[in-house]
Amino acid sequence: MVEKLNLINKYTRLFLRLVGNYEKTKLKKENLSILETNLKKIKEYCEKLEFNDLKNLVSEWIKKEEEWLKNAFIEKQESFGRELKEELEKNNLSFSGIFPNIKINIFTLEINFDLNSCQLFYGPKIEKLKAKIPLHAPTIIKILKDYLNYLNYPFNPNEYFKKLLSAYERFISFQRLNFGEKIFLTDLLSELIFLLQKKEFYLDPKRENFKEYSRINFSYDLYRLKTFLGNQLENYSFKLWIAPFDATLDRRKSIWIPNNETGEGTYFSYISFEKI
Repeated sequence: MVEKLNLINKYTRLFLRLVGNYEKTKLKKENLSILETNLKKIKEYCEKLEFNDLKNLVSEWIKKEEEWLKNAFIEKQESFGRELKEELEKNNLSFSGIFPNIKINIFTLEINFDLNSCQLFYGPKIEKLKAKIPLHAPTIIKILKDYLNYLNYPFNPNEYFKKLLSAYERFISFQRLNFGEKIFLTDLLSELIFLLQKKEFYLDPKRENFKEYSRINFSYDLYRLKTFLGNQLENYSFKLWIAPFDATLDRRKSIWIPNNETGEGTYFSYISFEKI
């Protein structure tokens, strides 16, 4: 009898501690996933109980908390959805889709309510831009606008066309190819990065003199070039060659280029120039 009472007392103290910690976490309104994990742990202990009165008491409490958590998750998603929608509309950012993937202009936002965070991608999950963004709408909007500004720096399509042509001519000269032959876009990017550097870099090629030019800059600038100028300037034109499926899986052999500002686009592998 004494042994049984001691065992009941032991389990009672255990559940008092577990439930107490759970309630403290609940009051802080922290990550619901932490509460869910704690509740599952309590449920595992409860299933091992041999004392019906205590087991029934804890089981009834667990059922109520499971229902509360279910509603809390739904409310959290709906509340975040309303907040995000308001912020996007306030900042004139177009959006579509449903959780977990929301298309915002040329970006994709992947939301993970379990981790209480989201990830931002360029295009339809082409390039990951930032991970572990908190589910806070103003923070998300700021990051989105920063990347929009990063892509939409001052752009002169005529000058950019000439830079592309120069980069193409440099590469085919080094590789002893004929003018008009197609080359990988990634090879063109390597030459273009060199041509886009300021004179300070050529005089002293150290890190602080280097001008960054990323894949997404290249992708978006090619989109802007096609949109503002087309593929022809003076006596030259260029052609982009659509990537075969296997090349779309290899970053060295293809680059995704937008068709519009809503995230639609096409993978291309090669570029070629011709005189007209």
